[in-house]
Amino acid sequence: MSRPRVLMLLSSCSDSMRHAVFQVVAAANERFEVEVLAPDREEKALRPLGMQLKSWKPKGAYSMLLAVAALRKTVKRFDPDLIHAFGYPAAVAGLGSVSRMMAARTLVSLHDAAPESGGAIPKKFVERRLPSLLGHAGFFICSYQSLAERLYSQFGVDRSRVETIPPGVALSRVGEITRPSGRPGPRIGFWGQLGPDNAWETALLAVSKILPDHPNAQIWVAGTGTLVSRVRARAQELQILDQFHLLGDVELRQLFAQIDVLLVPVSRDPLPAALLEAFAAGVPVVAANRGALADFVRERETGWLVEPDSSGLAAGIADLWARVDEAWRGAAVQRAQAAADFDRESVLDRTFGHYRRLLTDAAAPSGV
Repeated sequence: MSRPRVLMLLSSCSDSMRHAVFQVVAAANERFEVEVLAPDREEKALRPLGMQLKSWKPKGAYSMLLAVAALRKTVKRFDPDLIHAFGYPAAVAGLGSVSRMMAARTLVSLHDAAPESGGAIPKKFVERRLPSLLGHAGFFICSYQSLAERLYSQFGVDRSRVETIPPGVALSRVGEITRPSGRPGPRIGFWGQLGPDNAWETALLAVSKILPDHPNAQIWVAGTGTLVSRVRARAQELQILDQFHLLGDVELRQLFAQIDVLLVPVSRDPLPAALLEAFAAGVPVVAANRGALADFVRERETGWLVEPDSSGLAAGIADLWARVDEAWRGAAVQRAQAAADFDRESVLDRTFGHYRRLLTDAAAPSGV
């Protein structure tokens, strides 16, 4: 018996979310007959999986027209049983160029909050056309609850057609981290892209603000990007170079082994992988009380939620350090939440359960 054919439409997204998308694509490729339309960067990265791939650019008016043309040709040739669109631009291209019957067999996964950000979709289109277009989709998966709330409030999507499924984490690979005792001051960790995003600078500023009261504090920065030299220079400007350690591109476990607390400022990445893996490893977090971060961190149970500026983050670090043993004892609660919400196999099973449901609904006789 032939496997169902699934056409997967990818849009560009933040790095952590990109990893989550690839996770679903790779698993789908093992279970179904898959073809993927993806932006150039994603298409190149997916080549080693050996699936059918085609580049497209569903962003901006002209590129969107080309993307729709490529999609229509692919649908005609591949004849999919189901479409899985990742991101608003892919959803617009998919839902706007297939029949109502095919749209009803389209699963839309959303990871980033603003459909009009970066010129991905014109603002007028978002306001006038997107609500009715989204109404044709079969089902939606949102990575975090506040993103689902936007679907309800801004686009009128019925709550019964949406499930919140966060990115998956391989819990066995992350493992549990045990904090060494006897450290003289808070060791603060930051993980993220060191590029045109002020999250890393907010982290450095927070550290500079706790030094008068905590002179033994240190910050350990993991990540790569176009502004690595600027990050070091900024640490020097803030006179924290002696407290600054740049680990570069390392596994999160290597960062976690060095630190007492993970600092998670607001960034372009709405739900950083570092936050989810910190939960799985039992590492305390101080996170900005905004968006997806506020959705997942339970105050004083699985972390500290604070005001998103550097002063708020600094206050959170100081407060956690005053209760550092208590914070690490909360690791069991963090790991329990990770096991319940982020386990990769469970996340994939929930996602592919929607594939099966949409395929079953499509196969049912009309009127049943």
